[in-house]
Order: sequence, then C-alpha cells, then structure tokens
Amino acid sequence: MQSELDLSPASIADDAIDHARRKSAIAARVDRVFAVMSRIIDLPDSRLQHYRQDFFTHDRAYLECTFASGTYGWIVRQSGTHLVQLGRHPKMHEELAAALDLTHDLD
Repeated sequence: MQSELDLSPASIADDAIDHARRKSAIAARVDRVFAVMSRIIDLPDSRLQHYRQDFFTHDRAYLECTFASGTYGWIVRQSGTHLVQLGRHPKMHEELAAALDLTHDLD
C-alpha cells in the first residue's frame, strides 16, 4: 500500500498546528501532575528533607519524557524521591519494588 506525501503549504501548516496542540496538551498535563506532586512535598510535614532540587529537576523531566500519562509509583523519602512509570515494562515493577525495599530498610 502506498500513500502520497502531501507537502503543500496548507498540509505542512495543518501538521504543525496539530503537533503544537498535542505538545501543548502534554505540557499542560505535565504541569497539572507536577503541581499536585509539588503540593505534597511542600507540606510542612513532608518527608522530603534533603535533595529537594532533584525532585524539581529529575521527577519533572521524567514526567515530561513519559508524557505524564499512565500509572506511576512515587516514593517520597527524607533524602529524595523515586518516580517510576508502571505498566510499560515488567522491570519497572521490579524497580519500584527495589526502591520500596530500600526505603523500608532506611526507615
């Protein structure tokens, strides 16, 4: 099956608009999810006491690269957080289990 590639200015513009809309929707979803997570770690009794900047850098970047979609496991410890997207690969469940074991051992 062959399909014709439409490189007309109108088609290119339509594709660019569609791409921008998808990207904007993803960015908005990342912002919403990250805002909820931020409220949790900003609570006065939050467990996160050290390496807070890692949350803002690494957890945010992870949400962006996974489009903030699906189900996540998120661990908040005194010395950092651990965020894992579940359901993509069985090893991700193993990673979360290992992080939970480590957290249990440290507590």
